[in-house]
Amino acid sequence: MLSMLVAGSHFEGTTRKYSTMTDTFDMAALVAQLTTDEKLMRFVYDDKTGMPIRAGSHVLGNPTVGIGRNLSGCGLSSDEAVMLCQNDIARCAAYFDMSIPWWRTLSPVRQRQMLNLGFNMGPGKLVSDWPVFLHAMLVHDWPGAVDALKNSAWWHQVGSRATRVAAAILAG
Repeated sequence: MLSMLVAGSHFEGTTRKYSTMTDTFDMAALVAQLTTDEKLMRFVYDDKTGMPIRAGSHVLGNPTVGIGRNLSGCGLSSDEAVMLCQNDIARCAAYFDMSIPWWRTLSPVRQRQMLNLGFNMGPGKLVSDWPVFLHAMLVHDWPGAVDALKNSAWWHQVGSRATRVAAAILAG
């Protein structure tokens, strides 16, 4: 069974309505056809020009990604957003597993804070640019880890996220 958008509801600006339908048209064949026609684009591009959209780009068509997903017309469903988030978390965890495997010995709460930071700034940046914080986490110096956070530009950029992460690291 597939969860499908009722035809037209997202184009007319109305509330999205979902129905369940059975695949009677061979989904795999259609995805293959659309991949040929639309191309698989891993990064956001302008569907009118085919050019990647970067900071400062002037978009003539619609921001599009994947296999013809018009982000301004359709966006993402909640399920799709969660799936993308979970994939990003898994990539972050895998990076930590390869780079700082000791992170798995932390409590689940502290592991989540490490992932939160890695998700926010990129796991490579956390591992390469935050040695004081990481050492404090490694040796279970929770106040030292929080001090490292407070002494960073990140602390001043992310607002209440910083205090929530710090409180969770302290509480464990």
